[in-house]
Parts: sequence; structure tokens; C-alpha cells
Amino acid sequence: MRERRNLRAARWVWLATGVLVVASGTAAFGLFRGETGGQLNGLAWSILIAAAAIATTGLFTVPTTSGNRLTPAYIVVTALPLVAEREIVDEKLIGAIPFFGLESALAAVLGGLAVLAVLRAIRGDDAREIVERFVRRLVVFVAYLLAYEGLSTTEFLLGSEWRRLVLFAIAGLGAFAVEVLLHVTFTGRLLGGRTRHGVASSASDAAVFVSLLATGALFGLSFETIGAWALAVAVLPYAFTAGAFRRLAQTKRTYEQTLVALAQIPEAGGHTPVGHAARTNDLATAVAERIGVSPKEYERINYASFLHDIGRITLNEPSILRQGFTDVDLAGWGAEIVGETEYLDEVATIVRRQHEPFRSPGEVSNPDLPLASRIIKVCSAYDESIYEMGFSPLEALERIHRGTVYDFDPDVVRELREVLERRGMLNHPVAVTPE
Repeated sequence: MRERRNLRAARWVWLATGVLVVASGTAAFGLFRGETGGQLNGLAWSILIAAAAIATTGLFTVPTTSGNRLTPAYIVVTALPLVAEREIVDEKLIGAIPFFGLESALAAVLGGLAVLAVLRAIRGDDAREIVERFVRRLVVFVAYLLAYEGLSTTEFLLGSEWRRLVLFAIAGLGAFAVEVLLHVTFTGRLLGGRTRHGVASSASDAAVFVSLLATGALFGLSFETIGAWALAVAVLPYAFTAGAFRRLAQTKRTYEQTLVALAQIPEAGGHTPVGHAARTNDLATAVAERIGVSPKEYERINYASFLHDIGRITLNEPSILRQGFTDVDLAGWGAEIVGETEYLDEVATIVRRQHEPFRSPGEVSNPDLPLASRIIKVCSAYDESIYEMGFSPLEALERIHRGTVYDFDPDVVRELREVLERRGMLNHPVAVTPE
């Protein structure tokens, strides 16, 4: 039954994709005919080339820290309203005439996105992803073009050499705001703290977005002076910048994979349940996202939740077993291991303090206890209750609730419950047999 529903849903998604492609292509053709009169003149070829450039560059993505997938197609769209030809009267330069009007630019965008959707379908991309990308790109691109067109009809900085650059900067800023809003919307982070986290995370992509828009602006503004050479002038700096972003993303992935491998050492030694670090990380990052932590704090929680039990590898030492130990000792030894890497100093602090109680008798709370440590303490205890003690999800959560008197942060426990309920994990209270 579920497979049948999934198949039916997939058909509807593909139908929506087809409708979007046909509607976009039809609109593009109508605008194209209106602008060119159906003739293959210079403007017609320019629109076709721009549409082809949008379609081909849209197949590639630029890595970002938030996971948002920006595309070099922004370069092409940014340049469209900026490309101009010199206006010379009596051998005197009196200004520049924009090469693309709003209608011709929209024709290139709509046509390019329609072809891009077809190319992505041929490539085998998921239909839902095709629809999402199509809608997001269409809204952002059209917003940028409309903003620039609206500003260009005003007398703002009229006659100034900086006019086009300033108009581009304002329209680009608006386009980035729309991009952030759409990314938060399509990733389902529109409620509570998730909105704060989503906006902050997406805003961290500003450097990538600015590099794309700046490349387009460089091409558009230099075209009237050096013609086709503007392509090389714009693309070469961008190629180096994009390469740097890719190397940074690859380094970060390698770093995280190393941490994941280290987190599995205590599990391989039988000191923690298999998968405990990954499950704790999954819950801790979900709770952190709901609370609305900053991207930097989210990164620290991501790392610390993987490494929070790394101190248990010391249990392989016979001297440690003879002397005895506590959870606080294990956390301290784990913090020493993590702290060997200077970059992880703050992560080491989180690991060291993860077993401290939320409050002591007579206190409202411990204001010095990091939020990250409180989150990891709650999520780790929940996973241990299931996979070590054999509790059902409801029983494990009830145990955590009882611990809010002193041990656990009530606000973190409430957010954990929201995460579990949204995932449907509390609807099937089946106990797990400890290994």
C-alpha cells in the first residue's frame, strides 16, 4: 500500500514538473517573439545564448557551509541587466544603452530554467528536487530582475558613473534575502528557533553568493568596454574562488569523517552501544536547530556530540580499571584527548562539562554550564536509556523528565520531546533489548 502511494505521489510530482516546464517554455517563447518579432537578429541570438548559459551553468553547484546549493547560473542572470553598449553621438560617448530589457531578460531566464529542468530530468535527478530548484531559482532570478528594473526607472544617482553598480548592489542584496527566505522555507525551518538557525545558517553563505554576483557584475560592467574579453576577465577570478570554496568544503568533509571514525573507537571496544555516538549526534543537532543556536555553536555541538564518549577508550588501561573511575573522570580524559587539537578547544570544554548537573540544590540553574553540554547530556542519556537499559522511547523520555529536578535542563528536554514527536518515535513505544 505504501509503495503504491509513493508511486502515485511520484507521478504527481513528475506531472507538476512537466507543467512547470511547459508553462515556463511557453512564456519564454511568447516574450522572445514579442522582443524579436520572430526574427533571428542580434537580440534573438543574445537571448538564446543567455538561456543556454543559464541551463548549462545551472547543472553545477557551488559548495556552501549551510548545505544550500547555489549555482553559477546566478552569474549569468546578474549580468543580464548590466550588459550595455556604448552610445556615441558625434564621436562622443554620451552613455550606455542596456542590451537586455526586462522582457528579454525574463525570456532568457524562463527559457533557460525550462531547458535546465529537462536536462536534470535526463540526468536522473529526483523530481521533487527538480521542482524545488526550479521554483527557487525562478523566484530569486525574477526578484533580482524586477528589483533592478524598478530601481533603474527612478532618478536615483541619475547621471552618476556609479549608478549601475549601486543599483546592482541593492538588487543583489534583495535577491540574497529572498534566497535565504526560500532556503529556510524549503528546508522546513519556519517554526520557533529553527527559523533563527535557518536564517543564520543561510546567511553564512553570503561570501559564496557575493562571489557569484560579483562575477556577473564584473562581466556585465566591463562588456561595453572590452567586449567578449569580459568573459575571461570575469571567469578567471571566479574559477580560483570556486576552487577555494570546493577545497574548503572537501577539507571540512574529511575533518568530519575523521571525527566520526574516532567516535566509533569506544563502540568497537564494547564500551558504548554500537551507533550511540551517531544517534546522540542526530538528536543533539536536531535539538540545537530547534533551539536556534548560531552556526558556530551548531558546529561545536555537532563535533562534541560525536566525541562526547571518546574518554571511554581509557577503559582499556588495566590501571584505570583497578583505580576506579566516574563519568566525570571519563569526560575529563576525553576532553584532554579532544583538546590536543587546538581548533577543538571549545569542543573539549563541552565534552569535559557534559556530566555536570543543570542545577544544584538551592540554585535555579548553573549559568556557567554551556548549552551544548546540556544538550549532549540529555540526548546521550535518552539513547543510553533505550540501548543500555532496554527502556521504550516513552519510558526513556519519562526517565529524563524525572531527572529535570537537578540533572537535566527542562528546556532541552522539552525540545527533545518535540523532536521525538515530530519524528513519530513516541508512537511506537517498543523497548530495545540491550546488546
